[in-house]
Amino acid sequence: MTKRKNIILYCTDEQRFDLLGCMGHAGIQTPHVDALAADGAVFSNMYVQGTVCMPSRASILTGKYPCIHGITDNGFNLPESQTTIADILRDAGYHTACVGRTHVTCSMPHPVLPREDYHGFAECHHSQCYWEGLDPHGDYLSWIKEEHPGWYDSAAMPNPVNRDDAFGASWWDLPEELSMNAWITDVSLSVLKNGQEKNPDTPMFLWAGTWDPHPRYCAPSPWDKMYSPEVVPLPVRRDGELDDLPPHYRKLARLRWTGSKSHDLDEIIKNTLSVYWGMISHIDDQFGRLMRGIEALGMADDTIVIFTSDHGDLSGDHWCWGKGPYWFDGSLKIPFVIADGIGANHVDNRVLPNRRTNALAEEIDILPTILDLAGIDIPPAVQGLSLAPLLAGKTDTHREDVYSEYHDHNQSGDVMFSVATDRYRYVHYQNRLYGELYDFESDPNALYNRWDNPSYASVKSSMRDRLLNRLMANLERPDTRESKW
Repeated sequence: MTKRKNIILYCTDEQRFDLLGCMGHAGIQTPHVDALAADGAVFSNMYVQGTVCMPSRASILTGKYPCIHGITDNGFNLPESQTTIADILRDAGYHTACVGRTHVTCSMPHPVLPREDYHGFAECHHSQCYWEGLDPHGDYLSWIKEEHPGWYDSAAMPNPVNRDDAFGASWWDLPEELSMNAWITDVSLSVLKNGQEKNPDTPMFLWAGTWDPHPRYCAPSPWDKMYSPEVVPLPVRRDGELDDLPPHYRKLARLRWTGSKSHDLDEIIKNTLSVYWGMISHIDDQFGRLMRGIEALGMADDTIVIFTSDHGDLSGDHWCWGKGPYWFDGSLKIPFVIADGIGANHVDNRVLPNRRTNALAEEIDILPTILDLAGIDIPPAVQGLSLAPLLAGKTDTHREDVYSEYHDHNQSGDVMFSVATDRYRYVHYQNRLYGELYDFESDPNALYNRWDNPSYASVKSSMRDRLLNRLMANLERPDTRESKW
């Protein structure tokens, strides 16, 4: 029997979809993710199903919507009863391992996560974030404490934010080789090497998860000053925009910066985003080191590699920062790049090289795509749809619409459901008179909420019906009956 492909799923945290060179961004440098895109496919319309970390990550791991896997907001643990991609692959003979951030278990009250048999991962090297207060038992900080104790205080970030010219940012003295991004690469390569040496006939599935570029905004030198704030464009926004949005937008908006008396808002934004860009380029550099390690191990031709994130960040768009509860592309769309084999000598038509697609896709499609490419049956309970035909160039379309949901326990208290097509986005708020409706054809940046516009009444009604039908379909139980009676 031919050995199945190895699989590497590299997942960052809070990375915008558009901040990649392969997405056409002229300012940022991401040569290694761009190289992966040249070997395979890059998606411009990959949408999350939950707008914050834990619901989104659970959807990636299970191939199911939040209303089914049960994590509708941060603060709910993924039930052990939910089958993950790691469970499926381990049952298919894979050695499964996770390194770094998974975040499907609540950070409080500081659980000690198992080193094996964790949601299907047979081998685990956990590190959820830099902060000691949120991750006191993390393997990364334990490694720093044991091997580089002089740098522990810097790595654990116990100090308050020390910049008043940027949002939640600090100057940082930690050497880049001691960053969590570098540690994730080191440990990932060790896992792959050990697996290859001990069980050369066993395929491997590796989840490598970074904390960056999640706030706070810190990057080791030289990445912290890689981009001049002057080259960073200002966010997409308009005066008076918040008057037309649900009330939580104005509550959470940043119209000024009270942390500084000498820097205006636009300067603050540019300074912050220049570091955010640097964090992304640092990730790209370490991702490139991982890819070179894969090639050195002789695994380049038989490894499926995916680069993605759990959600984006508005980064000042529409006057807001962060990921949710916001219903704009900056937070809803994620980078998604996939290749079936990497390197100059690689040839595999299952994922066409230099494939660029605008097809609508959902993050729950990642799991069935992996299984399809690996030649493994997709369980009937999986709600995602394989992207394999799209990747091979057999079709240019995938979905008619994309669905997202969020039960916001922390900010607005709202329960929100959304559906979007190529033309419109509709957001329904449970038991509220307000909502959101955008027309991308006349307003590509979604600067005008058409919810109360009478000329869009018929569109609003049809999109409401579309959302209702999607929600009903999402809640359907797969036909796995044993009998009719």
